[in-house]
Amino acid sequence: MGDTFKIGMLRLSDLIQSTARSYYTKKKEELGGDDSQLTTLINADYEERKDQIDKWAEIAVDVIDQELIETFKKVLFDYVKYGPGNGSSLDLVMNIISELKVSDNMDYAVEILNSTPDEDTKFFIQNMVFEFSNKGPNFVTKTLGRPLSAEEIVSFDIKRKEVSKREQGTE
Repeated sequence: MGDTFKIGMLRLSDLIQSTARSYYTKKKEELGGDDSQLTTLINADYEERKDQIDKWAEIAVDVIDQELIETFKKVLFDYVKYGPGNGSSLDLVMNIISELKVSDNMDYAVEILNSTPDEDTKFFIQNMVFEFSNKGPNFVTKTLGRPLSAEEIVSFDIKRKEVSKREQGTE
């Protein structure tokens, strides 16, 4: 997925659904194609994600700029309803955003990203951090593993200007 899509070029709701399709396709293969087991897994994962809404919302209020909270709430709704797995990928997103906000420790944030071997999950995390962390463009530039495309350069420049404007408004 990361090779096909560019950072900041895909609506997060579409990315969530695409990541979930990929995740559950792999899970179905692991389950030997058993649809009933897959349905049970999907329902259990949904319940787990739903149980974590308060935790994620609480973290978001502390580490995401107020101007982005409404957008985050919409993305959180999509993630809970349609997202992949039990919520561990959003846990990683929130850990990275928190780390970048509190300590600006880029190396540790990269370690958190690298703790997942799945490329689709990494791409999801990079996009979420890009959108909701003031350090997102720098984090993604460091973790992308390839040069930015022309479209990404424009997107990153716009994002950095948005961040700068928000940060100036809080001083």
